Amino acid sequence: MKDKFSRFWMLVIRSFRTVKADKVLLKLPLIAGFAILLLVLLVIAGVVLTALALSPELFSGIDEEWGQRIAIIDLPLKLAVYSISYWLFMFATYFCCVAFVSQIYQSVRQQPTGVRQGFAFALSRIDAILFWSLLVSTVGIALNVIQQQCNLPVTMTTKLIEVAWFLACYFDIACITADPTVSNPLQVLRRSVTALKQAWGEALLGLVGFYLLTVSAIFTGIIFCSILFFIGMAVKILLWPAILLVVLIMLALLCFVFLIAAWDQTYQGLLYLYARGQLPGDEAAPQNNDALPEE
Repeated sequence: MKDKFSRFWMLVIRSFRTVKADKVLLKLPLIAGFAILLLVLLVIAGVVLTALALSPELFSGIDEEWGQRIAIIDLPLKLAVYSISYWLFMFATYFCCVAFVSQIYQSVRQQPTGVRQGFAFALSRIDAILFWSLLVSTVGIALNVIQQQCNLPVTMTTKLIEVAWFLACYFDIACITADPTVSNPLQVLRRSVTALKQAWGEALLGLVGFYLLTVSAIFTGIIFCSILFFIGMAVKILLWPAILLVVLIMLALLCFVFLIAAWDQTYQGLLYLYARGQLPGDEAAPQNNDALPEE
């Protein structure tokens, strides 16, 4: 386990330096984040406008009966809207993440990087992204529906399946990006699982480490914002300065979480190359490439 921790730390440092050395690698996730946010807003607007056109009475006023009016909408219709929205979100997320990781690989191989190149690469892999996002969204929706409709023992079982599915898909984005010949989602899943077996210790340390870093940042930001808010409430003259500081802290926190996410995605991409024995400049990478056969 000591070797795995050493490998984890080396990859963490290398992924940080990779992102820091190339500002394009920060522009891509930022553009992707705005694109996904815009998509979410468009989907919400589309759902609201469609519902308004079909049933204007749903928006006649928010009162005690408003929730009941929403609840009586046919379950198949709600499930269809939820499924399409969820798939669009997953597709956009995977498309942007593949664009980002492709430029990570360009950078570690000391090749030119660019925002346009990243999205062009993702567009060239649109078939793999489409099929994989369909599989992921279908599994996610199925598990969610089962949890909502079944009793506690079944719900606990589906929670365990959800965790196992999440771990099995840990290297999905890296696989789609690093293996341009793979489009079948079952092949993506198989290679992701195989890579996880090869580097399970580093993957587990990465999951725990980046999760704790994110939670610590959010918790610290909430504490500071709470303190400033109570000071502003106690001393009226400081209320507006306190609100301004809270807004600035929240923006800084959002940027920091965004950087952690980019760092984490870079780490996953480099770890996948390590598991395949293809990480440039890494002579200690495993040499057993039979674990990830070419298909």
